[in-house]
Amino acid sequence: MNQATKKKTEVLKKVPETEDVVSVYLAKPKEERFKSYRPGQFASLRIKNNDSWSEAHPFTISCAPGDDYLRLTVKKAGDFTQALHDLETGQEVEISGPFGSFCQKIEYQDPIVMIAGGVGITPFLSVLRHFAEEGSNKSLTLFWCNQTRKNIFAEDELSSFISRLNLRIVHVLSREKNVPQERQADGRIAFEQGHIDREIIARHCDPTQSAIYLCGPPGMQDSVLEELQTLGINPDRVDRESFVYTRRAP
Repeated sequence: MNQATKKKTEVLKKVPETEDVVSVYLAKPKEERFKSYRPGQFASLRIKNNDSWSEAHPFTISCAPGDDYLRLTVKKAGDFTQALHDLETGQEVEISGPFGSFCQKIEYQDPIVMIAGGVGITPFLSVLRHFAEEGSNKSLTLFWCNQTRKNIFAEDELSSFISRLNLRIVHVLSREKNVPQERQADGRIAFEQGHIDREIIARHCDPTQSAIYLCGPPGMQDSVLEELQTLGINPDRVDRESFVYTRRAP
């Protein structure tokens, strides 16, 4: 079947992550393309409104490829995402994909630096869930930028990865007044106040020796690229998520 062929599936459950973020679990279509997608890819989703289908909207698949469901983690940011938050168990939706080449070669990189802004964490959740299932020993550093600690979700799961992966997590909080001053989990979970900059990056990793992946709002990405440039990183070296419909390489 053509990779862009639409497939109907159903909502298995919804799990609230924060006040405005929800994970929607869908029955995994049986087609091979949904069994062999790569971490970081996304799917295009349509929902039914009365008797017609909506326009398609892209969302990162946030679960590991080995899971027996599809998981889309969505922030409420408009009418369509509100409709996703309102989906009911058993409701039919239409999905196509997987699309995109973000993180396509991440399995062959080491060390790895992942930089996420807000819900831009979703492809990296897929990557980390996959690496945890595979028992990877790669050197991993995750920077996750949010406004406050209330915006962080899957925190317990991320903490559990510390014992299963060679992983460091740095939470960068721009509007949090009470940022923890001490590192946690033997120093492998840290908190920084403000916006991610060259000092924060250099304090927790050596980006010049790492494969770098970036996902978040456009303004945040531009700012991070400027900071990386001051550390001698050519922006062309950074793999960025842009939700471009790209045929998956064999």
